[in-house]
Amino acid sequence: KRLYNRFFNGGVAALPKVQTTVYLQQQADGNTANSTPRLIEADKDIQPINNIMAAINDTTVQSVTDFTAALPRLRETALNAAKAVGYYDITLKLRQPDANSIDVIIEKLGEPVRVDSRIVDIRGEGSEQAEFKVLEETSLPAEGDIFNHRVYKNSKAALEALSSTYGYFDQNWLNKSVDIILPDNTADVSLVYDTGDR
Repeated sequence: KRLYNRFFNGGVAALPKVQTTVYLQQQADGNTANSTPRLIEADKDIQPINNIMAAINDTTVQSVTDFTAALPRLRETALNAAKAVGYYDITLKLRQPDANSIDVIIEKLGEPVRVDSRIVDIRGEGSEQAEFKVLEETSLPAEGDIFNHRVYKNSKAALEALSSTYGYFDQNWLNKSVDIILPDNTADVSLVYDTGDR
């Protein structure tokens, strides 16, 4: 079956994927010790819900036939998906209601990591060029925004691409770092870039 799917059915993409549902756990009314928490299906259009769903939905049904063995990997995948969009203080559990689906239950979402300080410093000959000045002002989330790893990586790539486009081939990073401070849920972002000579 694996060989058939690999050669005739479009490879791995043809293998069935699991369907993921994400729930938010809320305390039941009454706040008694015996009350069971309620599960409310989470809005798929908000972060980190859609990032977790996208990560888990990429899992094939075949890889979770032994759910107990797959659980640590799936849990790590879900946690990394939440961290990628700034949610480091998250508690979740997973369950498998049937062979084709996985439920992610977020017990505690926590506060997202917000950008506390943002340093973008472009040096070298390109620092006077208008395109670099615009990128310096608009790249990365502003202070107070939720930190997103993709935005951070895209900002670095945009600086490198702009340097190559305008002939700054001696470009180099003097500093590119993000410090996530927990439990304060803050991020200090620093990009110091030297374009070199054109």
